[in-house]
Amino acid sequence: MIDEQVLMERFGSIDMIVRFYSCFCEQLPSLLEPVQQAVENQNSKELEETAHRLKGSVANFSTGPAYVLAAELEQMGREQKSDSIPEKIDSLRLSLESFKKEMEEFIETNKV
Repeated sequence: MIDEQVLMERFGSIDMIVRFYSCFCEQLPSLLEPVQQAVENQNSKELEETAHRLKGSVANFSTGPAYVLAAELEQMGREQKSDSIPEKIDSLRLSLESFKKEMEEFIETNKV
């Protein structure tokens, strides 16, 4: 879920939103892959740190489900909890796809 008013206040123009969103999309694989690696390696500290970076990047645009799931993964890493992590990762991926669709619709609707 994105807040259009917050986006416009934060970035100032649709052009700036497009610029930052494009960078986000380019960086997303390099943000998501380390989270997956940390889970596969059962490295709680790395999960906490990589999920934190992903959460921060998403927070530039939204505090919706993708942000919440990244925060939950960060917390799970901090608390060294491994239950339901694979499901959270799957949910995070789906939430990121939904978020991207919503952002693309917002950009398309507001392009000048």
